[in-house]
Parts: sequence; C-alpha cells; structure tokens
Amino acid sequence: MVTANSEECIMSLQGIHKGLYDAGGRTLNSKVKVLENVNFSIYRGEVHVLLGENGAGKSSLMKVLCGVIPADEGRLEWKGSAVKFGSANDAHKKGIGLVAQEFSLCPNLTIAENIWLGREPKKFWPLQIDKKKMRQDAVRYMQMVSLDLDPGIRVRDLTVAHQQLVEISKALSMDPEVLILDEPTSALADNQVERLFSVVENLIRQDVSIIFISHKLNEVMRIGHKVTVLRDGKTVETCKVKELDHVDDLVRMMVGRKLASLKFSDADHIGKTVLKTSGITRGSRLQ
Repeated sequence: MVTANSEECIMSLQGIHKGLYDAGGRTLNSKVKVLENVNFSIYRGEVHVLLGENGAGKSSLMKVLCGVIPADEGRLEWKGSAVKFGSANDAHKKGIGLVAQEFSLCPNLTIAENIWLGREPKKFWPLQIDKKKMRQDAVRYMQMVSLDLDPGIRVRDLTVAHQQLVEISKALSMDPEVLILDEPTSALADNQVERLFSVVENLIRQDVSIIFISHKLNEVMRIGHKVTVLRDGKTVETCKVKELDHVDDLVRMMVGRKLASLKFSDADHIGKTVLKTSGITRGSRLQ
C-alpha cells in the first residue's frame, strides 16, 4: 500500500447527530438516533476506510458529508474552517466527489457524453457542443484510472468493471480533493478488484483523499491507511490499519465482542444443487 502523503486534514466531522429522517432528509424523530456523536476526519492523500454492519450509519454519515441531508447537531470543517452544505452541489463545489454503489450512467450515451453530462464544453460560435474537446478531455480523466478505451463507445456495451471506471472518471472530472467510493468492489471479480486498488493507489499519489466504504474486512487490511468503525450510529474506534494485529480486531469493533465468543450453527442442511450454470456469455457485458 502506498504511504499517505501528509497530515493535512481536509475534511472533519465533529459530534454529528442525526435523528430518524425521511427521503428528503427532514428529521422525523430526533429521539431515534441514526447518528449519535459521530467523529470522522480525512487527511490529504490517504485512504480512510469506513466500516460497519448494515444499519451502522455509514450511508447516513456520507449523506451528511456530501450535503444530501443536514445534520441535526455537530460541526463540519473544510481545511480548518467551518462549513455548511445546503445541497450536494455545495459539496461538489468544495471538492467532494461520490461514486455511489448504484451507477448513475446513461447506457445509451457514450463514455465521453456520460463524463461531461450537463457540463458539455461549448464552441464559441455557433453555440453547440464541442465534441472534439469533450472526447479529448474525457481521455485525460480516463487515463487517470487506466481506462484504455475509445471514449465514443456507448456505456451499454461496457462491462460492469469498465462502467465503474467511467463513474470514477466522471467524478475526477470535477477535480475532487476527497473522493468517496461506496462499496466499489461489490460487483467485481478478484482481478478487477486488484485493478481498482491500483487506480486508488495512483489517485493518492496525486494527493486525492479516498473514503473507502466496505464490508469486506480483507480489503481494509489491503488498501486502507486508517479505518473508522461505526456501530449503531456511533463511532466505535478510529485507528491506523498498520496498528491492527489481525482482521479479528475489526470483527470485535463491528459486533462488540471477540470472534471466539460468536456461535455458529451447523444445523442447517444444504440440499442438492437446484440450478447450475457455466460458460454464460453475452457480448462484452457478461463473460
């Protein structure tokens, strides 16, 4: 793993509280805590892994950080100064990018068109899209993630792994200082995961800070500099990955007890195979 580049704090969330909220982010019940006194900081050129079970508060915390929902209490700082994000656009302007677990690409548009969707470069006269510049600029960001494809290819013809790299290229085109990757390996094969890790290592060399959300414990040990564990909406612990003796330490922080105290039942019986497939191919999308 590449060493973190500095001790400059880019973004800090301090004492964040958020009650049960609706789809618009409005708090419905402040007594039911989704987040309670959560602290989280990201430094320049580091990979900070955010870890926790389902319902631990990871997504809600990132929504606060990205300006999608407001915190009920707490303080957000950007490079040491207090900030308030009224919308996701405010966070984008500051330099926060997000690659969500669910892709937001338009399958019938090309790679270049997806990267610059809504921000297409225009010719001075007549006022129309400068497709040549759009393709050239797209290639620049594609090269940052080692995506060696024709920017004119339609997204529907790409593999899932390539679509993800397009999403990252799109986020990088906004020149973020902090990039959030939400469960980025969930749909990737092992060789594709290694390629993604190489992309992450290349980005931190360029001083981009990465918040890596994952539930795969081995990935924390492989890619992270620091890890913050959430449980039941609270910060359990933040530590340097190199200080962890074993992945069991992460399990203990996530569930609140040692792995040895967990009981597993072998009573369930797995029956005969009901359905089996092999060698299924559909163009470049499924191989």
